[in-house]
Amino acid sequence: MVDFAEGVDDEKLQNKLINALNRKKPFQNFKWHIDNPVKIAKNGLISKKMRYIQWVNKQFILNHKKFQ
Repeated sequence: MVDFAEGVDDEKLQNKLINALNRKKPFQNFKWHIDNPVKIAKNGLISKKMRYIQWVNKQFILNHKKFQ
């Protein structure tokens, strides 16, 4: 979530997201800001999916020798 917040181009939204993460219930606050603008929510989901894909690729490379 921090990576996503720091990658947002809109400085105003970026500040809101970072502030949300620093308050009580950071996940709930962050999600509230993300779910409101639909475009941002889609970018967040794409970013999350890409991180999963990168992780799987890394695991495959690290463990590839075990499968041969």
